[in-house]
Amino acid sequence: MNAKSKIVKFNNQHIPVYFVGDKPFVAMKPICENIGLQWEAQLKRIKRNHVLNSSMSIMDMVAQDGKIRDVICLPFSMLNGWLMGVDANKVKPEIKDTLVKYQLECY
Repeated sequence: MNAKSKIVKFNNQHIPVYFVGDKPFVAMKPICENIGLQWEAQLKRIKRNHVLNSSMSIMDMVAQDGKIRDVICLPFSMLNGWLMGVDANKVKPEIKDTLVKYQLECY
């Protein structure tokens, strides 16, 4: 997909957002890394979920090293649903506060 990118500040962190037309998509790996969630586990969770999997987009983006990379994105409108599906009681204690801050922001 051909997309324009923008960096959005969220919870004092920078999140890449890609626009296809006027529809925003959120790069999921940076969000997982910012919270402290294991990306591979969250990607599996997205793929297992029928709604998230059917809405997921893979976008080709030029990385900082100049190489084209696949970026897994969800529509921005689905970010809250994905995030609320992460159980704060099942994450490592050291990332629980960050996860809860993200969840509060979504509410």
